[in-house]
Amino acid sequence: MNIDVADDGSLYTCISNNRLLIYDVPNNKLLHSLTGKPETTKTKILKISPTNTAVAWLRSVPNQLSVIHINSKSVSNVNPSEDCPFEYVLWSRHGKYLAAFSILSIFTDVYRLENDSVEHLTSINGAKFDDLGHPIAQFSPDGEYFASVNISNNGHTISVYSITNSSWNCVQTVLVTNCLDVGGVLWCQDSASLLVWQASAGLSMSLQLVTVDGRVEHTLHADSAPITNVCLSACGRMAALHSSDARVRILDLLTWQLGSMGVLFHPPIVHKSSARSRLRETVHQNESISVCDPITSTLCELNHDASRSRFPRLLQFSSDAHYLATYEPIFPNTLWVWDLTSELPLDTILKLADTTNVLGLLWHDSEPQLAVTLSNNSVLVWTPQQTVIHNQHKNKHYPLTAETYMYSKCK
Repeated sequence: MNIDVADDGSLYTCISNNRLLIYDVPNNKLLHSLTGKPETTKTKILKISPTNTAVAWLRSVPNQLSVIHINSKSVSNVNPSEDCPFEYVLWSRHGKYLAAFSILSIFTDVYRLENDSVEHLTSINGAKFDDLGHPIAQFSPDGEYFASVNISNNGHTISVYSITNSSWNCVQTVLVTNCLDVGGVLWCQDSASLLVWQASAGLSMSLQLVTVDGRVEHTLHADSAPITNVCLSACGRMAALHSSDARVRILDLLTWQLGSMGVLFHPPIVHKSSARSRLRETVHQNESISVCDPITSTLCELNHDASRSRFPRLLQFSSDAHYLATYEPIFPNTLWVWDLTSELPLDTILKLADTTNVLGLLWHDSEPQLAVTLSNNSVLVWTPQQTVIHNQHKNKHYPLTAETYMYSKCK
């Protein structure tokens, strides 16, 4: 079943029995139900807009993009050409634009939402797709720019578009010379520069800081495994670099130096006596809340599955960058929490039930509290004092996720 939850946790949408359903989370109420055509057999993408005013529904059979306007309950349909069907969609930060990416990175169609209608605005160069099947393209945090990685005869280029006043003018094209194969880009908090890293097929770690006007301000090369994922702290000063060898390095973006705590390593065997680390184990119970107890054994071997190496790696800073949570998919039922202010940063290792995987991470806006979406419709909540699991309520129409948990807690 395809699902999506609004960033603030207030809306939930899913495809169930060939119907698109939209739920109001705080009121536990169905807002909209749209029945698909009988021949609709597969949904590729289901995305709620950042403003919670529309839902984009991309299907593969037939290949069609529908936009459901939540308040008016009206539907706008877009049919791509048969030769270049859509593969992915991405909302702009303010929900005004919707970018639809074609297969084979041929082109990207841009649509504007206005007065409960969808208007084709322009077509731009197609974006390259990463190893997970996502386009390497992003809207800037301030919503003023759009950047995408394109494949050209001379290698890879980064196209930066100014999207103010619906102009979508290409203001800069940056030829990436020191990176043979771009694996990802991430806007910095100032919306004036991008982090660009080499794909996981590379032989070493390579990271650049590229400005909107095309200058390469900083370059980092290290004789270590290539980067697979990057996340920024809320203040924008630190970046966590997750590499393909199950290690994480902290980069100070002001000094462009790797952090003094060294490499954060996910060991396959955990010793109970390892400094500061607290090993907690969870067992699924038929209760609304389960407390995660410490593991009493002095040695614990974590479940390891090398075939999951291409699954998404998750990492996220706490709001004050005191803690970092990481999920390494080759250890499918293990979660790691690091205290970045300590000389011995490993704080907690959480061993989940064998059949449980981590799907998403979300820190509280102001407190040291981490909510983790689990694959068994439950949420793990970590604090420095304890770890508990909240299980799905039977009288709720929507699933319990980190977003819906945080929304209900803060309201």
